[in-house]
Amino acid sequence: MEFVEGPQVNDLKSIQKLGINPHDIARLVSRTYAEMMFKHGFVHCDPHAANLLVRTFPSSKSGIFGRRKPHLVLLDHGLYKQLDISMRTNYAALWKVILPFS
Repeated sequence: MEFVEGPQVNDLKSIQKLGINPHDIARLVSRTYAEMMFKHGFVHCDPHAANLLVRTFPSSKSGIFGRRKPHLVLLDHGLYKQLDISMRTNYAALWKVILPFS
């Protein structure tokens, strides 16, 4: 266990002060949860802002637009749910139907 500092995922001003693009955070959270659900079959069941912190990678340098690569920190691992293959398949099918309309 370690102590980790960083702004909550919804603290826009602090995230921007770190030089991180908020859209990169949204993409990272989406990809993280998709990987948990569809690849590994487990999902963190307490994903409120206080349990999702943002920081930059220690070796992350600012790019040409002054942005840095975000690192997502998940806290409170007390509640996970294992998803069976049927749930994962049905949930993937739901997203396949929803996404073309967005």
